[in-house]
Amino acid sequence: LTTDVATFAGVNLKATTFFIGQPYDFKYTLSRPHLRKNTGTGGRGVLLGGRFQLTRGTLEFSGAKKFDVKVTHYPQDVTTTNSYSFTGVELGYASAVIGADTLSEGAYTFGIMGRNDRISIDIENTSPYPADFLSFDYEGNVYSRGARWTG
Repeated sequence: LTTDVATFAGVNLKATTFFIGQPYDFKYTLSRPHLRKNTGTGGRGVLLGGRFQLTRGTLEFSGAKKFDVKVTHYPQDVTTTNSYSFTGVELGYASAVIGADTLSEGAYTFGIMGRNDRISIDIENTSPYPADFLSFDYEGNVYSRGARWTG
């Protein structure tokens, strides 16, 4: 079937970009970051000593309009969650037009500030728009109480 007019609710959509799809909630929980060391036999093992303090994360994305990053801290007494939202509007760009359905690409940086074994990071997209997540980088500090002396 070929037609010259694509209409929906009386609006001609032939020369318009639009999205059609099922609503769904996307949620992905990142795996816990660990520091690794060479084992001497060519393998890599988890570094067990010291403290790995994460300060912030950077999420690289493409084709996204909106998504949320939730950082949950699991301390000894109270669990808290910080939510960071990317709204798709990047000031200073020609695509930053109110009401426009433009998709963005780039890197989104957010704060973590927690130990690697006491946090959980979730990426969520509850909007009807797509979002492609390409990579994730951590930034942090390692504190060691002591070093092994092989003398």
